[in-house]
Amino acid sequence: MKQRESFSSRLGFLLISAGCAIGLGNVWRFPYITGQYGGAAFVVVYLLFLVIMGLPVMVMEFSVGRGSQKSMAGSFQALEPKGTRWHWYSWFGLAGNYLLMMFYTSVSGWLILYCIKMAKGDFHGLDTAGLIIFPACSAFDVAAVSGANLIFITLPNVFNSMSGGRLWGALFFVFMSFAALSTVIAVFENIICFYMDKWGWSRKKAVLVNTVAILVLSMPCVLGLNLWSGFQPLGAGTSIMDLEDFLVSDNILPLGSLVYLLFCVTRKGWGWDNFLAEANTGSGLRFPRNVRFYVTYLLPIIMFIIFVMGYWNRFFA
Repeated sequence: MKQRESFSSRLGFLLISAGCAIGLGNVWRFPYITGQYGGAAFVVVYLLFLVIMGLPVMVMEFSVGRGSQKSMAGSFQALEPKGTRWHWYSWFGLAGNYLLMMFYTSVSGWLILYCIKMAKGDFHGLDTAGLIIFPACSAFDVAAVSGANLIFITLPNVFNSMSGGRLWGALFFVFMSFAALSTVIAVFENIICFYMDKWGWSRKKAVLVNTVAILVLSMPCVLGLNLWSGFQPLGAGTSIMDLEDFLVSDNILPLGSLVYLLFCVTRKGWGWDNFLAEANTGSGLRFPRNVRFYVTYLLPIIMFIIFVMGYWNRFFA
């Protein structure tokens, strides 16, 4: 049997984890949302939920992966009790990775092109209208309208007026491109590992097939900002990109986190004792046993409320 690929160092694991977790939303959506919802007060609430909700679920996801020594394709199947169907979620997880790649690759392409154009000086002397290379890009909901306008329109003007602005502007978009591409690479690795684990494909075959697949699947997002801009699936001013982001951010991510949580705390899943034993393997901080009531009964309710609020804020607020 072929030995499974693994990280050669803890640093490598931390870097790829950061690539998944730190994306464009952290760069421009977080400051925008912070200003919109109260500044420092919002940051305090954000950090609180990071500790009481984000960290437990993250530990559970890591534990499932390490305990099974498999990707999403086989992790649930390796750990679930006989006769259960937790492994069905793996297909929804794969769909979420594809959906994310379908619009994230487009945004990454914009940033790379802006980086090149800024370095070449193509923005010098242009007004705001001249800076809009990609029509309707401000419809990208991940950034929200103001955030997208800030990145793709306002900042090139700011850099144009600065001493050495061409250099600083190019560096800014380089760093933004790194934030985007690190996420793209990490998510692409999830997809590649799924195919390797599920069907025994070689890495080369999985990469080639999925590169073509993602190029094709990204076309609706690209065309949705020009030729298909008349299709506004979530209401006036929205695009196919907004729909793809909605499916990922407001559905697959919160519900997927809830699946991992329930899998780790219920007797019909992996179970609390098995999860705790795996989570506390090795050195370092230990996952506290005395939070069992909270993560079993209260945290699922909190997560479901957040899921419902996503729909409420989008369609009824």
